[in-house]
Amino acid sequence: MANIVHKSFHDRDFQSLQLMIDGHKKQTIGMMLPGSYDFRAIFGRERITITSGLAEINGQIFQVGEIIVVEANCNVRIVAKEPCSYICVFE
Repeated sequence: MANIVHKSFHDRDFQSLQLMIDGHKKQTIGMMLPGSYDFRAIFGRERITITSGLAEINGQIFQVGEIIVVEANCNVRIVAKEPCSYICVFE
């Protein structure tokens, strides 16, 4: 069974929609306002693609279409330089 879950973080400046299938998170899409956000990859390896805007992820700048892979149980610091959107696939 599939469902969609809305999540809001950091005073609603960072929001996502999560696709859950049989209770397992498969992917998220989200948006963030400019700012700095800290997360931990607790659901496994994550493949994050920036779909709009410009963001610094773990000290490296990413633009539209660029992908970063975050290993499971690693910390992630995202600094949105401008309003950004992304898609994240859990592997």
